[in-house]
Amino acid sequence: MLRLPAAASALLLAATPAAAQSTAAKIWEQNCASCHGADGAGNSASSLLDDDWETDGTDRGLYASIDDGLKHLGMPAYGGALTPAEIWSQVVYLRELREDAERAENPAAVAKPGTGGVKEGTGVYATDRATFRLEEVPVNAATLERPWAIDFLPDGRVLLTERAGALLVVPAGGGDAVRVAGTPRVWEHGQGGLLDVALDPAYRDNGWVYLSFSTSSGERDGRAVGNTAFVRGRIAGDGSGGLRWEDQQLVHRPDEADDGPQGVHFGSRFAFDGDGHVFVALGERGRNELSLETDTAFGKVLRLDEDGSVPADGQPFADDPAAVRGLWTLGHRNPQALLFQPGSGRLYGIEHGPRGGDEINLIEPGRSYGWSRYSYSINYNGTPRGRNAPWHAEAGETEPVFTWTPSIAPCGAAFYDADAFPGWRGDLFVTSLVKQELHRIRLSKDGRSVAEQEVLLRGIGRLRDVATGPDGALWIAAEKPGRVFRVVPAS
Repeated sequence: MLRLPAAASALLLAATPAAAQSTAAKIWEQNCASCHGADGAGNSASSLLDDDWETDGTDRGLYASIDDGLKHLGMPAYGGALTPAEIWSQVVYLRELREDAERAENPAAVAKPGTGGVKEGTGVYATDRATFRLEEVPVNAATLERPWAIDFLPDGRVLLTERAGALLVVPAGGGDAVRVAGTPRVWEHGQGGLLDVALDPAYRDNGWVYLSFSTSSGERDGRAVGNTAFVRGRIAGDGSGGLRWEDQQLVHRPDEADDGPQGVHFGSRFAFDGDGHVFVALGERGRNELSLETDTAFGKVLRLDEDGSVPADGQPFADDPAAVRGLWTLGHRNPQALLFQPGSGRLYGIEHGPRGGDEINLIEPGRSYGWSRYSYSINYNGTPRGRNAPWHAEAGETEPVFTWTPSIAPCGAAFYDADAFPGWRGDLFVTSLVKQELHRIRLSKDGRSVAEQEVLLRGIGRLRDVATGPDGALWIAAEKPGRVFRVVPAS
């Protein structure tokens, strides 16, 4: 295929005529505000901020009511006046208005207090299936501004990546962090830096630790260019009480010819299937047009042997001679969670949308997940995305298991598989950057929909990662400033 250089691609994206379009707010002002109010609280028509719906209250129901109208209430059909994408922009905008109203009433702590009869000031959070306390874990480090990922060594010590480039080892109960010397030099550019850390499932036997990070291959046209890299190595004592990184091996790195100056959408996460394979998730690096092309790793999930070689079997794109090695799925934007559900073997990916359309996806071989042609979102500047409705399945793309609109900016995630919180066993926990929240999600039995969801925490910082600790607690890494928390049972 003909591919533009990364810098030229970025210029074309910036020069698209989207700014000439009406924004979602302008469309609302012109068509909706006179009846429903500028803030959605109601005027001559009812408020849209409560749950007293004329439809079923789903996104599709809201879309249909705008498209077809509600004639019995005197609401005209807008399907002839607005494009499908413009109609969808009003669904997104209404969800944002409702979120603004909800957060104004409940700006911090627990968004759904539950029914625990817990008194204020006790430090106990009462939620739908558990009560808990939040404890901060002391981490004494020279710098801990943006912790990105968290994992645990078999002896209970904590591994933390700091985006600026430090791999830290923290005592199990907190305390003085030791920086591992000799880790890869990172390209700290935009959203890039030292990213994920994960232990090999057979770590006790082989000692492998996996790292992902952004790396630069040099300059092109006077600008530094780079990409995401995945490596593995071992942590060893240096003989004087310190720790060092050694035996490094490259697992995956996209072709340097595709390196670009963009500082966004590096991904990235590891997931292991327990059968000798590692799955890696890569963002599209801000080059939307490449996420659906099979000959590039941008916007993809790859399946590789743990040493980075391509498995001899089970390659869904084996008949495509141009397909990038290990290609498993495509059509992703910026996946920052990738994890297997214990017991089921299902692989899930969680990725950022732009404005709306954050997704939980069930990752299945050979599937396409739609980005950037189809997304349950609007552009950051408020303009609709293209002209089409966002529905994936009608276009032959894979529907998400769940979407967040407005965006929460989901990042790290974990399935809870310990005993400290029996009511949470098997549930999925997802961190949020922009909303600064921790979400609990219970999936349906077939894993293709959400049966329950609630917000457990809000307002303790930009939450970057969550993991089930060996102590049965949920461990959370927050950034700006960097902090580590434990969610522990209340009793």
